[in-house]
Amino acid sequence: MRWFSSRLRVFPTRPPPVPLSGSRWIVGTSASGAWAGQADRVAIWQDDGWWEFHTPNEGWTAWDAQGRRSLLWDGTAWIAAAERVARLGIGADASAINRLTVAAEATLLTHDGADHRLTVNKAAAGDTASLLFQTGWSGRAEMGTVGDDDFVVKVSEDATTWLEGLRIAAATGAAKLQSLTLQGAAGFDDYLGRAGAYPDGLPVDLAAFDLMLAGGSTTNIVLASKANSAGEGVSFGWLAGGAYTERMRLDVVGGRLGIGTAAPSAALHVEGPVRVGQTNVASLPTAASVGAGTLLYVSDAVGGGDPGLFGWYGVAAFRYKGGDYLTIGPAGGPRP
Repeated sequence: MRWFSSRLRVFPTRPPPVPLSGSRWIVGTSASGAWAGQADRVAIWQDDGWWEFHTPNEGWTAWDAQGRRSLLWDGTAWIAAAERVARLGIGADASAINRLTVAAEATLLTHDGADHRLTVNKAAAGDTASLLFQTGWSGRAEMGTVGDDDFVVKVSEDATTWLEGLRIAAATGAAKLQSLTLQGAAGFDDYLGRAGAYPDGLPVDLAAFDLMLAGGSTTNIVLASKANSAGEGVSFGWLAGGAYTERMRLDVVGGRLGIGTAAPSAALHVEGPVRVGQTNVASLPTAASVGAGTLLYVSDAVGGGDPGLFGWYGVAAFRYKGGDYLTIGPAGGPRP
């Protein structure tokens, strides 16, 4: 390898009229005069008045003082060394695969007055364009377009099994998030995601659920299911000790709400006793304000010696029934 001084000029086609002693030139193509037939060779003016020519060897470099650039002879032509090199290693050796290698505490890419864009291009949709993060040369996280044109973020703890946390569809822009955990007070977490991805594990009876929302200390949860024995719906339950106890089921297909049952068979299906809120005679609403079918427990109403249940049969009709039961029918129908 040979290095030429900064006095070097490049690619003229004829010698200067008054060359300086020791000045050096890279001869251009189609040169004339004393340089005829010396294209790409290095011409050096000698003090005794003649030109000395040197044929470059592959790897020679020269500094173009006028163009402020470094040149490299690649064996067939002079090229701008900073514009095209086969490999470049900074602080480390480059390789056939990693043709640009940088070993440093940091790498800075900045603007030149306005924007700055980093481009990672791949040949086809089935190829990969991504950023890969490693620990000890073992993959731990990757983000980019991997095997298709969707943008994905995935992680691995062993570089073998990869878990996809986020996918954004190239065709629609729709984002698919595997799960989301929000750190709460006193170490309790709020979780949103697929039930099967719940970080603390779930009992088998929750496997059919597709969406899980867990709050607080993960003992109050809401689960939404695409398909189960009661149809599509939402389950409200209690998770503790690795077991799930369902408290309420909303069947969105049948339009039924079950309390204490996972398979409601009526618009409102209560498995167990129902308690009606308490009021008194002075606070009774008008029949018109609450409508037909309203039930009230009036603590200070008497009849038959007991406080009573009242039923609204129509917007104006009001009936009372003391004792253990109440029969309700349509307006104008049977009365107790």
